[in-house]
Amino acid sequence: MSNHSVSGRRVLVVEDDYFLAMDLSSMLKDRGAEVLGPVANVADALTCVRDGLDAAVLDFRLGEETSRPIAEELTRGGIPYIYLTGSPPEVGTSHGAAAVCAKPAADREVLDALLEVLKD
Repeated sequence: MSNHSVSGRRVLVVEDDYFLAMDLSSMLKDRGAEVLGPVANVADALTCVRDGLDAAVLDFRLGEETSRPIAEELTRGGIPYIYLTGSPPEVGTSHGAAAVCAKPAADREVLDALLEVLKD
């Protein structure tokens, strides 16, 4: 498996905006990724994390909750992730994300950030 591709990788999509979630999922599937989700809340995301994955794309604000607990679980498990969020200042630098992409982000920006974290 090439480290320059998402093909064959299990990628969790955590996004509470239905249309953004569908667009992101479609983009990843078109490039060969196995998409887990998309999910829109912490509980469902944590279930997916426990099922095993290669990387994740997280929105920071999920309705009334944030994705901090998901990020913490990913970090504990050594699973790379990026944020795709409309709230980049809220993410700050205390999280282990390799990249923070601000919404709206071009597919190429998100894909490049994801590929960077998937490098072996």
